[in-house]
Amino acid sequence: MDNLLAGLDKLGLNPNDFSSIYENEEELKKEEVKEEENSGAPVVNEEEYVFEKTICCPVCGREFKTKAVRTGKAKLVGTDTDLKPVYAGFEPLKYDVIVCLHCGYAATSKAFGHITPGQVKLIRENISAGFRGMTNSTGIYTFQDAIDRHKLALANVIAMKGKSSERAYICLKMAWLYRSMLSGLPEDDKLAKLRQECIDGENTCLKSAYEGFKFSYSKEVPPICGMDINTLTYLLAELARRCGDYENSKRYVATIFNSRNVNSRLKERARELKEVLLNQEKSKGK
Repeated sequence: MDNLLAGLDKLGLNPNDFSSIYENEEELKKEEVKEEENSGAPVVNEEEYVFEKTICCPVCGREFKTKAVRTGKAKLVGTDTDLKPVYAGFEPLKYDVIVCLHCGYAATSKAFGHITPGQVKLIRENISAGFRGMTNSTGIYTFQDAIDRHKLALANVIAMKGKSSERAYICLKMAWLYRSMLSGLPEDDKLAKLRQECIDGENTCLKSAYEGFKFSYSKEVPPICGMDINTLTYLLAELARRCGDYENSKRYVATIFNSRNVNSRLKERARELKEVLLNQEKSKGK
């Protein structure tokens, strides 16, 4: 999975046009500008958790329908060490990206519509000009649907010269999608290739997210993607660990302990991460 945006060609876009996700980031800062679903029995009827709503696109001015999760339906049951929310029964993240089916403008639900006239022009020139359209799924979104939509959102952020943190956050969410897809696949030799694609996809996206958030850490002013500096520091520590950058992971953990404004929950997460790093060092020494 050398190109994070592989597959965009089926939407009329050349993945190579967006492959350098963080290229020229210093200059941009100055400008300020369907794999098959798993065969296991479903835990919930996902269609009851989502609904269709109509949205007017700020880029082309046309209306389209998108799916969204009903308020209060998703039940949070935990959080992964890299802050991925874990929900009971289904993955709400599949519905987090909104895509205009006409012009190709795509963004996360929180970012959709927050676009300047200059960015509208960039989207029209770099996305809409080649966009072939996208069919809106009549049922629930598959994980591949969701990943494709996130890839398109990432291409949009790159095209409109968005911040590195915005790019990194989409990469992180794509990693979470691959993880959720993998967790729902049964242990079956026939699915070995798909399982490996999920593992490779998650690792590629985590590395890209780590790269982008490292840049944001030194160049952007918090809050960054809704995170204060301590939360971002912890996230970087965990992403560094997952990417095998153990020395920097330990450095970020130490930064958290040296901060005076860390809440108790985050400090406890940092302690747990420090313990994991120590255990990894011990296992290597054996």
